[in-house]
Amino acid sequence: MNGAECLCKILEHKGVRHIFGLFGDIQTDFAHAVRKSRIEWIGVHNEKSGGFMADIYGRVKGSPGIIFSTLGPGGTNLTSALANATQDRSPLIAISDQVSQNDFRTEAHQYVDFVNAFHPKTGITKQTFLVSSADHLSGVFDQAFAKAMEEPKGAVHISIPMDILGSPVNGV
Repeated sequence: MNGAECLCKILEHKGVRHIFGLFGDIQTDFAHAVRKSRIEWIGVHNEKSGGFMADIYGRVKGSPGIIFSTLGPGGTNLTSALANATQDRSPLIAISDQVSQNDFRTEAHQYVDFVNAFHPKTGITKQTFLVSSADHLSGVFDQAFAKAMEEPKGAVHISIPMDILGSPVNGV
């Protein structure tokens, strides 16, 4: 099982039935995993509108709405929706694709430091995570769901490098 398949299993176990978002042209592992899962993919025009849809979904359902964004500027399009969810106390989890870990540098094409951009000190999210290994997916998502549901509820951001989604998961 690779990281993308593991992520779908984690989300299914958490009761996620819908994900709003966009697949980027470089992210095929997660797209294939979602298609094979019980999760319904709801394609959106852009990350901002998908983020607001996940915000409202979380408010109505009482559990985190999920938005998946492309990397780089696609992830920054989430800013307004995440800030809105945090300010209005809506449980939301935003997952952003990220460049491979070997490309974490400011001059790399499509790299944005999401950990600092969405840090809680900005008021946009309650917490942000960077997944460093496919083996850490479960632990990170346990923490993220708990934080999104902890009062006051709000948005949590998770950045997942594309090499992790394609990596094998040990112990599964």
